[in-house]
Amino acid sequence: MDHTQKTIPNLSSGRSSDQLSAIHEIDRFIPHLIIHSGNKAAKRFTEFFAVTIRNGNTREAYYRACCRFLEWCADIKLADISSIEPLHVAVYIEYLGRTFSRPTVKQHLAAIRMLFDWLAVGQVLAGNPAISVRGPKHYIRRGITPTLSPAEIRQLLYSIDTSTIIGLRDRALATRGRSEARTATRPERPNSLPPSEKRAPQSDRHGYPAAQ
Repeated sequence: MDHTQKTIPNLSSGRSSDQLSAIHEIDRFIPHLIIHSGNKAAKRFTEFFAVTIRNGNTREAYYRACCRFLEWCADIKLADISSIEPLHVAVYIEYLGRTFSRPTVKQHLAAIRMLFDWLAVGQVLAGNPAISVRGPKHYIRRGITPTLSPAEIRQLLYSIDTSTIIGLRDRALATRGRSEARTATRPERPNSLPPSEKRAPQSDRHGYPAAQ
């Protein structure tokens, strides 16, 4: 059965009866590897999605990620979740990296870590096999904002229709913004003397500045 194509019931309904029926309906979507691990594991698996995750979209994404991993474990002939070791998780993350982007792989690993942490806290497992597995590095690089050339700025200013009050306002704002930008980027004049060689202002015997 392909759990990655299923959607779990909506737990964000306002009515209590709908929420209770949705919780019971989740039992139909428990992966075989969890079922083979016993009733306690199945209950803890259901509680993980029903209790710890409030956002519906996050719950759906984490459910698919966990089910995909558990189905992969079943495909490599693991008997139950207690047979999963850090090596299995690491190999699976490498396997995902061949198909999915780095942010997606990191999300899958986060879902697996959280699920097995929940199972370990509930004493279904002795430890979390995913806690020591490192995901791919992903950096968000911010580029430099492109600037307009002087010719492009003039073209932009001349393209504003000044026959209306709004056009006159836009032309004035654009001109003012251009002037402020030029002032901000203008380099400061270097001092003629370094601070250590500047003479302190002289004063007379009464403490007033001396006439130059």
